[in-house]
Amino acid sequence: MIKHYKFLPSILMIALIVSLNSCKKDDSSASPSTSGSNGSTPSPQVGNVDGALVSLETNVTTTAGGFPFTITTETGVATFFATTGNNSAFINAGTVSVNTYSLDKQSNNSYVKSATVGQTPASLNFSSQSSNWIVSGAGAVPAITYNHTSNFPSFTGVIPSSINRANSLTISLGSDVNDADSVIVFITKGNVSITRTFSGSALSAVIPSSALTSLPVVTDNSALIEVIPYSINLQLFSGKNYAFVKEQANVKSINIQ
Repeated sequence: MIKHYKFLPSILMIALIVSLNSCKKDDSSASPSTSGSNGSTPSPQVGNVDGALVSLETNVTTTAGGFPFTITTETGVATFFATTGNNSAFINAGTVSVNTYSLDKQSNNSYVKSATVGQTPASLNFSSQSSNWIVSGAGAVPAITYNHTSNFPSFTGVIPSSINRANSLTISLGSDVNDADSVIVFITKGNVSITRTFSGSALSAVIPSSALTSLPVVTDNSALIEVIPYSINLQLFSGKNYAFVKEQANVKSINIQ
């Protein structure tokens, strides 16, 4: 069953841009949408909440010297809305931490912390399957303590290295997806992107060739395809609703024929 939430697109975008920089339900329409640049990513949509606290694992696979390699980044992102359901204006929430790691407050009042091997910190301990959030609270934001213990959604299947626009794209899901409410498949190059959302129990993700024809030809592996399983848990604190999100973005550089 696909969960259609209304969630701010900027949250995962913030998280994934941080993750990518550190490394360097079924929609009825597959019409391409525009995206600012490669690396901008769709996110679950959650409506009428007062904020969101996101635990994101990003696995970026690319090729260097003819050999593929994957870099994993863990990112915590928290945003608190000035008005319920208003995802365009964030407010101060005091201090925010996940698994004892303090998130850095940004100029727009969002909170972000990224970790990957070779950096400090190297991990946010998401491998424990727990995201223990502590928010001190400030103003309209209450103090929040919540240990998000549900398993991280995961995708262990195969992402293709190239797409032929003349053929439909099929990515096997089924037993390759675990603990997900839904799965987003996202393809992007430049300012052109295609987004489809599938049930977490779907056997496969299919995008027809008619939707792929708008993508440009790419021969230098500069296009991206992402398979993004996610789950959402809504919790109430002092009469305010907050979305706790766990998400795994599996990103691969590809060619497009």
